[in-house]
Amino acid sequence: MADRRPGVQIAGDPADRSSRTYRADAEVATPLTQIADILAYPPDVSPLAGATDGVLGLFTHRRSVVSLVCLNRRVGRPPATDPATSRVLLVEHAGNHIGYVVDSLGAIEDSVWQQDTTGPGAPGRLDESPLVQIGADPDGRLLPRVDLAARAESLSPSGGQGPAAAPESDGQEPTALPESDGQEPTALPESDGQEPTAPDLGVSPGPPPRPSTAAGAG
Repeated sequence: MADRRPGVQIAGDPADRSSRTYRADAEVATPLTQIADILAYPPDVSPLAGATDGVLGLFTHRRSVVSLVCLNRRVGRPPATDPATSRVLLVEHAGNHIGYVVDSLGAIEDSVWQQDTTGPGAPGRLDESPLVQIGADPDGRLLPRVDLAARAESLSPSGGQGPAAAPESDGQEPTALPESDGQEPTALPESDGQEPTAPDLGVSPGPPPRPSTAAGAG
């Protein structure tokens, strides 16, 4: 067994000691109590515009909307998603559902020791994760302990890194153009058939001209 930093023995109920092992580029372990369900890779995923790094989109599971997240990318490892073999670890937190895509599943095993988790609370890269011993000596092995519950909390809206959702409608219908009142538009007045009156320019017309007398008449 490799040298270990200070830690504590894990005691108590067997359920509290159980861990799910799986691969996220490397073999890791998560407390079994943090995983609500294990799903196949969803066939229909809706991409999410403006999502944070590693958020692949949304899918529906049992009438709940689930955020699909590539765990490899969140822990600083290259993604290796294969819908045929990848699995989704479903985690529930404060009414939100997060589905973490992992490369493959391992087994449910007993964890007997884990490192102290003092230090920065925000989850980081895989090589910064505390270690957990899976199995008793001399056959036990040390694996990174991935706290999916803490990661789900960091992705929730209260954690400030939640995936950007599309803006919701305010429930109001768009403003329609005013409808016609059914009346025909007012027509221009028709002409009475009379010529228009010429304007009075202030000039008297004078007497009418006298008829001319033909030359040599008389």
